[in-house]
Amino acid sequence: QELKPLQLNVFGAIELTLAKNTLMVFSASANFITYDNEDLRASGNGYINQSGFRVFKPLVTPRWVINHLVSKNVSVYSNYSMGYAQPGTNQFIIAQNGKVNTDVNPEISNTFEVGAKAGFFKQALNVDFAFFNMDVSEKLITQTFPAVSGQTSSTAFVNAGLVNFSGMELSMNYAFIPK
Repeated sequence: QELKPLQLNVFGAIELTLAKNTLMVFSASANFITYDNEDLRASGNGYINQSGFRVFKPLVTPRWVINHLVSKNVSVYSNYSMGYAQPGTNQFIIAQNGKVNTDVNPEISNTFEVGAKAGFFKQALNVDFAFFNMDVSEKLITQTFPAVSGQTSSTAFVNAGLVNFSGMELSMNYAFIPK
């Protein structure tokens, strides 16, 4: 198998000052992905050539961020972003039998986050805090298929549906010798 992936991303961003201390950034990218597969194995004895060309549906992924400076050392923000992860070449071809995994689709995520950042003691102590929620649709996982009718067992990537990740993050650091 010779697999030739092609990926093209087009990106743009706009920054808007909504108020004296409030900035909004809106961005988006357009994602285009194709896989050109050339099956170099000999045909015959019931083997079906797996050559082909797959074009994944193009997707525009937006992102926005609003950041507000509460004071010189404290800011709060919120953001939304949509993510896109195409199947890797190892997920597109099933290694054990060389078959093209025609059913695999890209993962798509939607993430919401709110947080705050602060600096204290002349920026010696910095604190970042955030809550987030991320939904991933078409989550790629491995599935093992047992050997059947003379065919070897195989492991393939399949899209499993929706997975949710929620949580919070806290980061603190202190410089013993401040700037």
